[in-house]
Amino acid sequence: MTEAVSPFLRPPRLADTGSVFSAFASNDDMRRQGDVMTVDEAERYVARLLSAGAAHQPWTISSSGS
Repeated sequence: MTEAVSPFLRPPRLADTGSVFSAFASNDDMRRQGDVMTVDEAERYVARLLSAGAAHQPWTISSSGS
């Protein structure tokens, strides 16, 4: 039997850069969140979200233990 996986919120990590880049690449509507066209820009975007004094508290939706 397969165990059901429930999505949950967690703070983002720099290791999420690839997923952030994929999200920006997947839909033009993501442009309202920022300007991310490369993996390097995605890494800077995540680092900015995680920086002390950031204007918002970001969250990531996860469906695994990662």
